[in-house]
Amino acid sequence: MLQWGSNIEALLQSRYGRLLFHRFLQQEYCEECLDFYQEVEKFKKLRINRLPLRAKKIFEKYLKPGCIKEVNLDQDMRNNVKNSLENGITREMFDEAQKSIKQLMERDAYQRFLKSDAYLKCLKKDETRASTETLAESIHSKSSIVTLIQL
Repeated sequence: MLQWGSNIEALLQSRYGRLLFHRFLQQEYCEECLDFYQEVEKFKKLRINRLPLRAKKIFEKYLKPGCIKEVNLDQDMRNNVKNSLENGITREMFDEAQKSIKQLMERDAYQRFLKSDAYLKCLKKDETRASTETLAESIHSKSSIVTLIQL
């Protein structure tokens, strides 16, 4: 959990970190960016025959003007994805949009998350656990030394 504060990538690679971040974003009414990011990650792992339908669903859910979970992207990026839908779907078709959304989250929501009660509580628990483990290791090594001296 300590590494989550170093960069957004560390947070996104942690299942628990993503869940905590998502819950925070829901409270802030802006979870669509993380939802989009995660759906694109899943899209990249699909079999080729499943890409067209999923690409269309992602576009309609996040990129189509006026859609329910519309993410904040400029018109050029939206048009690039739309052109890919019409002219050749690839696993990389959302890469530029995904990168832009990740940067947006990193500049804004991620910074707020690092100051949130939820993150700070996790950080405190992690620090307490780490210091308890260090203390236990210290006691164990000291008792081992005492045992060796007694022999």
